[in-house]
Amino acid sequence: MTDVIIIGGGFPGLVAAIACSKLNLKVQLFDVKDSLKDSQLHAFKPIVLNAASWQLLQALNVAKSLEPKAHGLKTMHVLRDTWSTFSFDADQRRHPHLGYVVMGSDLQNELARKVEQDQNITCFLNAKIDSIEAGAQPKIHLADKAYAARLLIVADGRQSENRTKLGMAYTQSEWDKNALVASVELEDSCEDAYLRFVSGGTAACIPTASGMHQIILAKQKSDDIFKLDDEALLVSLKEHMADICKIKKLHRHMVFPLGQGIASKVAMPGAILLGDAGFAIPPVGAQGLNLAFFDVGVLADLLAHAIENQVPFNDEKFSQRYNQTVVPHHDKLLKGVSTLMNLFDMNAIWLQSMHGLALKLANYVSPFKRYVAEFGMGFRYPMPALIRGQVPKIYPKVMRHAEVDSDA
Repeated sequence: MTDVIIIGGGFPGLVAAIACSKLNLKVQLFDVKDSLKDSQLHAFKPIVLNAASWQLLQALNVAKSLEPKAHGLKTMHVLRDTWSTFSFDADQRRHPHLGYVVMGSDLQNELARKVEQDQNITCFLNAKIDSIEAGAQPKIHLADKAYAARLLIVADGRQSENRTKLGMAYTQSEWDKNALVASVELEDSCEDAYLRFVSGGTAACIPTASGMHQIILAKQKSDDIFKLDDEALLVSLKEHMADICKIKKLHRHMVFPLGQGIASKVAMPGAILLGDAGFAIPPVGAQGLNLAFFDVGVLADLLAHAIENQVPFNDEKFSQRYNQTVVPHHDKLLKGVSTLMNLFDMNAIWLQSMHGLALKLANYVSPFKRYVAEFGMGFRYPMPALIRGQVPKIYPKVMRHAEVDSDA
């Protein structure tokens, strides 16, 4: 028997594996792919890691190797028109940046490298799980072999078959919207990030460490922009980003459907749902993956507490405490994203003008700007140790037991 079995080698699964190893737990990680490295799935997707996620990666000794490939965001501008701009930045005394932009492939490959070098983690690739059991004896079966653990972490995505096999309720819905991600070259580089409300959606401009910029456009699936060829798309993107940046060249683009999935409970005795397997929202406001990393921090704290107090990982109180801590954060984020989505659909001119005026006025309210910045940086309370940049400590209670045993 191992300590923890993790199913899924995406961002949340890999980060959870490294966090468990930091607690000196033995981990078995199973993934259906033949490699944990990126296979162009995230090749040019920009990942915005907020300040809280970056501190977690620093605690896990991952951030330093990512730094040369990361672009620090100091300021974010939200606008409907140029006259109605709301801007906020990090608290320079404590945090130099709101967050960092890394390309998805760079993040995946660095996490995979860290996992593959970790002696506490054993990886099983091309692994298709036949059956899974939680409860008193958590285990999985594949290829006529059983693997048992003290805790199962299911992190295999929104379409998780293992979540279904566990019988954990999950509600999915489509948003009838697509996201277009375009890699572009600007005439003049821009250091800040921009989010603009446009007709039926949003357009964002995200800088990267390579000097390229990513334009992310979210609109109704029926919008004509998703039918344009490259030449016409370049013209349309220039119009959407007018007065923000001047696009010189379109390199490539991809289109993704947007939807959400939510589990009413993300933990049961012996099993935890992590990442999109438990809570999936589109990357509106760059919060989905960051919330998954926050959940890893919560899990690490609970594991450290359980080790210290010799509580079984599959104890019902363990799963209850995890649910009680993370589900309210999920609900709060979903409400915020829903509010943002409603702002997308403001078609009446007078409503758009009122929204623009509200943005302009909010820009003069310093306490509100600090609140938005803190929320954007991912500092939710109570703050897990990893989010504070520290590995959870396991205090002397366990050590005293070990010393008594050795003396005997």
